[in-house]
Amino acid sequence: MAENITHHIVAIEAIHCPIPEFDLPGPHTRAVYRRTDPADLHSRVKDATIIVTTTTRLTAETLSAEVTPKLRLVVIMATGTDCVDIAAASARGIPVCNCPGANIDSVSEHAIGLYFATRRKFVELHNATVAVPADLSRDTEWKTNGSLLSRVRAPDGQAPLLCSDETICIVGYGSLGKRIEAMAKGLGMNVIIAERKGASPRAGRVLFEDGLKRSTVVVLCLPRSAETLNMISTAEFKIMSPHAVLVNVARGGIVDEQALIEALRRGAISGAASDVYAIEPAGRGDSPLLSPEAAGLNLVLTPHLAWYSERTLQNLQAMLKRTIEKWCVGEIINQLNDKTVRKVPLDKSYIYSTNAVDIEGRIYGHLGKHCIRRGDDFVDLRYECNGDLEYYVEKNHLASNTKYRIARQAIEAVGFIHEKDVIHSDLSARQILVDKDCNITLSDFGGSSLQGSGAIVMENATHFLPRDEDAPNTVRSDVFAPRSPVYDILLGKKLYEGIEDEVVRRTLSDIVFPTLD
Repeated sequence: MAENITHHIVAIEAIHCPIPEFDLPGPHTRAVYRRTDPADLHSRVKDATIIVTTTTRLTAETLSAEVTPKLRLVVIMATGTDCVDIAAASARGIPVCNCPGANIDSVSEHAIGLYFATRRKFVELHNATVAVPADLSRDTEWKTNGSLLSRVRAPDGQAPLLCSDETICIVGYGSLGKRIEAMAKGLGMNVIIAERKGASPRAGRVLFEDGLKRSTVVVLCLPRSAETLNMISTAEFKIMSPHAVLVNVARGGIVDEQALIEALRRGAISGAASDVYAIEPAGRGDSPLLSPEAAGLNLVLTPHLAWYSERTLQNLQAMLKRTIEKWCVGEIINQLNDKTVRKVPLDKSYIYSTNAVDIEGRIYGHLGKHCIRRGDDFVDLRYECNGDLEYYVEKNHLASNTKYRIARQAIEAVGFIHEKDVIHSDLSARQILVDKDCNITLSDFGGSSLQGSGAIVMENATHFLPRDEDAPNTVRSDVFAPRSPVYDILLGKKLYEGIEDEVVRRTLSDIVFPTLD
């Protein structure tokens, strides 16, 4: 929550996008730096109450009370979040916000451009076409040989594939992955979606390894984390098609750069393109992709500018401005950490709201891990994005039948909702509680008063659900409906497409659904 103080806003990296003016309720100062070297960082942010960064790293040391004693808010003027130690900020109660989705259009178009440039070897063909020998007795390669088609062939001599012959595997199925999926389908490609590495595939997805094996194009559009570091390395290249093209518009470090060079050299894949690098900005000695080893390979590189477009700049400025201005009047938007709601356990009149706006834009099936912390007066429920309910169950309930028990109750809940034909007219989120004994409780219509404590709350961003045909301005509030990602996560089986909800409920559930509050 913002305080009634004079804020000092420090933007440490304005080289990427101009910093807008802010209309704040009280006086404020600002310091805008084009770039900030690590040696200058601490001196520049020591008096900051608000720090704006893009790629410059804010470590635990930088975010400590010793270095930034006045710090109250961090805003990442970008979609990616790996530049900030979010855990360190959370430990001090400092909100960290970003600009989600600001660059989706630009990055998705850039990804498709990199695909074409790699598949059809635009850079190599351009260089060969314009290379006129200084020796006047020699002519261009095209003139001499009559054709340059040998340069566009795959390592095995095969001509380039058409889009209609491509199978594209999308790794990372957030907003960017979905946009690339739509564009790829528009080009006539067959699209498959890879499940997270090491996870069982949900409906509509394939095993991570199967996606690599079956595809001729692999596009990476997922965050960098401890789990995704070097996710594509020697073992993965060995199972990919020799005709495959790899496109990375995600983050550097997800692809093992040395392994990529070796895969290209031995013809394990046809080509690769990357807009991102393990070390950025990349310079001499920073990356195998920039080394002499990469010479002559079908490798297309751009300097982390897939995001850059006039629309992206406008989006970033508008989102940064709105985030800071909202925070200064007590409202947090686009927050990455500590999405907290509170409920007084014994007070049944307390309105329980999880503020759907804060998670708007995220797929409603990605419910996140929910960590319970008990206090004297409150039960705090902390929402962590980019997880799922299955993760929570696996980490907190070790009994083998617990997951299926929750699934059965969820199915019962679906049937109950449909029997009552409950409709949301205000697009507010239906809330579901799962208590420590794994009992499920539904909220009432709209804003709700929910009993119970020691529970995890799940929230459904209803605008992602199918519209009701008889009432276009409403949506059905069936969080666990068949064909929803949550249903598949819970049940661990393929979706029951074409089967009536009542049949599913009668077949798979033999328990009594909890009463509606």
